[in-house]
Amino acid sequence: MVNYLKIANISIDNRSAVFNNLYDDLINKYLQDSKLNAVLECISINDLENLNDYDAIIIKNEDIDRFKTTFNIKSIETEETKIIVLNDTKNNFNNMLLGIRKLYDLPIVEAADKIISVNIQNLKYDIHKDKLEWMYEQLQIALQILINNGYKINVFSLSSNEDILINNKSCEQFVYQFQNDNIKYVGNIESGEKFLELINESLLFINLSMEANILCTSFKKTFITFKLDEEFENFLNYFELENMAFNADKFSAGEILKKVEKLKSFLESEVIDNKIESIFDKNKAFFYDELVNIKPKKLFEDSRLDTDETKVYNDGGRTS
Repeated sequence: MVNYLKIANISIDNRSAVFNNLYDDLINKYLQDSKLNAVLECISINDLENLNDYDAIIIKNEDIDRFKTTFNIKSIETEETKIIVLNDTKNNFNNMLLGIRKLYDLPIVEAADKIISVNIQNLKYDIHKDKLEWMYEQLQIALQILINNGYKINVFSLSSNEDILINNKSCEQFVYQFQNDNIKYVGNIESGEKFLELINESLLFINLSMEANILCTSFKKTFITFKLDEEFENFLNYFELENMAFNADKFSAGEILKKVEKLKSFLESEVIDNKIESIFDKNKAFFYDELVNIKPKKLFEDSRLDTDETKVYNDGGRTS
């Protein structure tokens, strides 16, 4: 008989639902593949009452300050409960989200219809308002020409927090101005399954966010994006995808149209496969090393007895 570990993965309410859910699913996958005897509970920081109810708590680096303030923690290193910090910034190539392809059995097939999915959302970068307006204007012109040429357009955002564009215009209002049934707003994507639906039905993506680029790269789905700051350039260079991007101030609707006609529906680079495999294995090893030597707390031993020592406990439950 053996005790299992009780682990909490903390979600922060201001993050996109799709990313909270994907992080939960990926950590579950790492625990299963590492054969760690553990139950992962995915819980909002607002619902976490007592740190000592868990053997380990997973928190993302960007959320440390709020976490410490909420629980009056001076130093996470001195806490009785193991605090695992994911240093997983967007420009870190160990980004966990790149491993989501491991969660889904997705056949690589060409989309049958002329559908393009477009990620439109607020651009929180150091870009002058005039340049932003130019970008949205050129993108709008390109989409109108694509519609005229028989394409259908799906417009989506990845977070309701990012849904407001310049001049307080929402993504839905951006779509409404076309007054055309061949462009539709599909809403905020809140699950990996919903994003997969877009992957399966789309010829390619046009993305304004780094997150959308990461998801497309994981599934080797062709996308067009823009070099909005250094993290975009570093990411594209790392995966040898420089030809997929425009400089933010050096593109036009015509250039977008030329690229749409040239690109295939799926990326064929072995570089992507090899690097994502390496990233996934590195993250799996990280979780194993962090958790393998943790012992279940004495207080909860009797309630956590497992009669099957070979079983990996992992319910994937979420608490919102």
